Amino acid sequence: MPLGGWAQGQANQAQGQRLRDLVLRFPCAVLDGVHWSVLLKVYGERFSTSKAAPLPTLAGAWALLADITELEPVESTAVGGDPRLRLRDVAALTPGRDGQLACWPLLVQRLGEIVRAHGTSEHANALEAPREEDPYEDSAKEDEVGLREDKILVGVLLSQLKPLLRRHWDPAFE
Repeated sequence: MPLGGWAQGQANQAQGQRLRDLVLRFPCAVLDGVHWSVLLKVYGERFSTSKAAPLPTLAGAWALLADITELEPVESTAVGGDPRLRLRDVAALTPGRDGQLACWPLLVQRLGEIVRAHGTSEHANALEAPREEDPYEDSAKEDEVGLREDKILVGVLLSQLKPLLRRHWDPAFE
């Protein structure tokens, strides 16, 4: 293989690794997929591009990510002609590295760490929304769910979650 071909192969491999890591940073990649235009914009912001290392093309990116993503065709997307890359379940269920919030085991681990370190205790009845009495509802159902009056739950307010994810997961988390 000529040296130029080897260098191009190394560049493609590096670009593929960057794209893979970037897709795994989008929690929405699991359910809705990441719009190609968004992925391309974030890639351009995070990694310097030049003539020697241009932005990836959709076909090139998908070839590098086909094992972890599915390409949703343009016809099925709501945003005019912007295809989406959806993370395959097997990739989402694989333990990830720091920053890869689309990997469910890592997400659960990070959220558990945040709750243990920053969570506050509340009585279960304080968290329950008031509701009308339903004569057909089984009163034992609350015990199944675990919302008894004497139960203490630990949690983090949703308004605190974003700054805590930035501190414990990725400083650039949006």
